[in-house]
Amino acid sequence: MTLFLIESVVLSAIGGILGTVLGIAASYGVSYFLDLPYIFPFYLIVVGFLIALVIGLVAGLYPANKASKLDPVEALRTQ
Repeated sequence: MTLFLIESVVLSAIGGILGTVLGIAASYGVSYFLDLPYIFPFYLIVVGFLIALVIGLVAGLYPANKASKLDPVEALRTQ
């Protein structure tokens, strides 16, 4: 179960980092082309990243719980 949870958190962390970078780049681009001030508080970056981690953890709980109850031989046979 721990392996599945670690995998889901790592994948969501990668997605959170990519989403943060793309969001910052998009907001910088919009502020450049529309002559708006570039305001991107650090706490918004942290909140967005934490939300991505929580979503990854919650989304990984069900499959991790289900997979941890399976016999390894049966799990590999159905794949």
